[in-house]
Amino acid sequence: RSYAESGGPETTYGALGVGMGPLFTPHDSYRSVRAAALEMLSCGVTTTHNWAHNIITPEHADAELQALRDVGIRHRFSYGYYWTLGQTEPTNLADVRRVHDEWTGPMTRVGLALRNDTTQGTASVSFGPLSVSPDLLAQEMAFARDHGIPLTMHIRNPGPAEYFIDRGYIGPDCLVVHGYHWDDDTSWRRLADAGARVSVSPYTAMILNSTLIPLGPMLDAGVPTGLSFDHMNESGGADMFRLMQATVVNESLRVGEPLPWRTAVRLATIDGARLLGIDDVTGSLTPGKRADLVVLDARRLTMAPVHDLAMTVACSAGPAAVTLVMVDGEVLVRDGALARYDQAGIADDLEALFREKTNQLRAGRS
Repeated sequence: RSYAESGGPETTYGALGVGMGPLFTPHDSYRSVRAAALEMLSCGVTTTHNWAHNIITPEHADAELQALRDVGIRHRFSYGYYWTLGQTEPTNLADVRRVHDEWTGPMTRVGLALRNDTTQGTASVSFGPLSVSPDLLAQEMAFARDHGIPLTMHIRNPGPAEYFIDRGYIGPDCLVVHGYHWDDDTSWRRLADAGARVSVSPYTAMILNSTLIPLGPMLDAGVPTGLSFDHMNESGGADMFRLMQATVVNESLRVGEPLPWRTAVRLATIDGARLLGIDDVTGSLTPGKRADLVVLDARRLTMAPVHDLAMTVACSAGPAAVTLVMVDGEVLVRDGALARYDQAGIADDLEALFREKTNQLRAGRS
């Protein structure tokens, strides 16, 4: 039986966040972020954007960053709120600046993960902690911009593009996640003119929003775009190959013609690096960039014979074909296995963490 059927927690993103999030210690955060980063590496992902929205204390922020550093994955850490933070309470901006100043380095970029605002028609209706007053949001954005800290915001709610542009929420320094309701060409041209950069999540669009991503209008307008898992309990894991396939299928369902395979590969590589502002460092095999490499075994029966390279990568490949992963010149996956960690041991630790928090939830209900 499932955990929910046996009296355990629901396993949806919101239920886990609300239920387990407040129970996490810094060490719990370290263990979970370490496992997620290792999962990504084992699947051939060399860079991650940690949209960190369970930062209860400064120690939680340091723990998550230390996990990313220990694993060796390239990363942006966007310092966020936490599940019990009230809508009138500000994010700990002093600690955001501390983390930015102390942790920024060759492998680490630090940003601010914003909440949305509570204005009628634009409030995020899914989770209360995601919304604050426009005035408070403006203060937090101004602070980040004054200190050169990049921004990111989830926008799944139905407000018009003009509202977010006019409020100053959207600009070259703020990475937008989602925005699928902006499905007309005019909105995307306005967003492009405003400098919007958008990370799209096919599984979130289909499962949570029951919609398709207006990818064609976004790309035609010139909006820089990349791919995201959003959260992996609904995307099914850190499989960027499957994410590319879903993106191609999304466009086929939307307009009756699939996205070109080469475009899907570009969205997963150099375009993702551009969204994070690190395309001068990674995202393509270019002399002078850092050595972030993924090697696939083309002798896998799922891939052979190789005729169209882009189609092979975006359609036929999968994590099982990943034989080597190198980040910044260091080999982190060799012969298909993690080079520095015991995968089974990490999985056991993650299972123990989940059961521990499940028991804490049960004890709290009794």
